[in-house]
Amino acid sequence: MNATESPNILLIVVDCLRADFAYESDLAVTPTLDALRSEGFSFVNAIASAATTTPCVASLLTGLYPFEHGVRSHSGYRVADGVVALPLLLSRAGYHTRAEVSGPLGPEVGLDRGFDEYFFRSRDQHIHTSWGEGLLQRMQELPARPWFVLLHLWSLHKSRKVLPECDNDGCARTHYGRALASTDRYLARLLEVLPPNTLIVLTGDHGEDIAWGRFDRFQKKLRKKWHRYRVTRRL
Repeated sequence: MNATESPNILLIVVDCLRADFAYESDLAVTPTLDALRSEGFSFVNAIASAATTTPCVASLLTGLYPFEHGVRSHSGYRVADGVVALPLLLSRAGYHTRAEVSGPLGPEVGLDRGFDEYFFRSRDQHIHTSWGEGLLQRMQELPARPWFVLLHLWSLHKSRKVLPECDNDGCARTHYGRALASTDRYLARLLEVLPPNTLIVLTGDHGEDIAWGRFDRFQKKLRKKWHRYRVTRRL
């Protein structure tokens, strides 16, 4: 690659990727993640801007907090007018920009701004289906000029996707770890089809089941206590 040649950029956002599993190799067999971490740069002190996907991805693409870019929660919000996101800047610099997203990242959120192509898929179209096979082919058919691709993966999100060959203690002891090991195998195949002049950026969005899980458990306990209180009052 010439010094003046711009690299391709692949931004992989693994929905629900947890920091402990991403960094502690004894929790799941992840040779692809391990190689990316050892051969590149890793950041161990990263803080998500929210506890849900939509505002977090908006922050990743804009460099702004939710109260600045306007996407304040999981749904019902849209990127504010006038906010300039990374794909628009790269498009102005001559990049072909493409997004492959799922979950709550529909075009109504406004994250398609600046993308030449914005492909939103249903949640049942994940990397271990025909969609994943098609993606490997599409990545090899991108334009010759530098490209930027946002790839949002849904395989760790509940319900997690586990390959049969990874559904054992040899890959991980937990269902989450086995889903991560399965994702890692797909990532290995994906990296094999990329051009050599590609910068790979891999991150999670908000971790997994911390705020939502605790809040859900708190709600259930509160409902039970309220139910007992009402029964007692009736008696």
